Amino acid sequence: MALLQAIEKLLLAEEEKNPGSVFDQEFINEKTNGSKEFIQHLKNLDLNNLIAASGISKEQILEVANIFKTKNKIIACWAMGLTQHQNAVDTIKEVVNLLLLKGSIGKPGAGTCPVRGHSNVQAIERWAFMKTITCIFRRNSKNVFIQSTTRTWI
Repeated sequence: MALLQAIEKLLLAEEEKNPGSVFDQEFINEKTNGSKEFIQHLKNLDLNNLIAASGISKEQILEVANIFKTKNKIIACWAMGLTQHQNAVDTIKEVVNLLLLKGSIGKPGAGTCPVRGHSNVQAIERWAFMKTITCIFRRNSKNVFIQSTTRTWI
């Protein structure tokens, strides 16, 4: 979470230099609530403390912030490591806050992309099941689809 807040704080500094150049002010004003309080919260955070807590060098954080600075279509993906982390809710909120500041929610090529374990496990089980079942069918059937699917496994 400290890394995301450090990036947001750096982006805020750039936004304050040239309003509307970094944050999507129209999106923020029309589609969000509590932005003034959130911006004040960012201002109250100490950048050096955030950098220390993140475990990432200031140079690396600046590099990432500079990439985010000019982007207005951002997709944030995360998997079970973040979803199941002890600070998951607050960290995911911070991911979304960054996307909201950039106006990267609700438009093509932007948004959240949580990769859930259930879907991944389900797909893996499906393919493992299909491998077993298609091998049986291959011996007992002339079904072209199943034979072609089996070829990818054998």
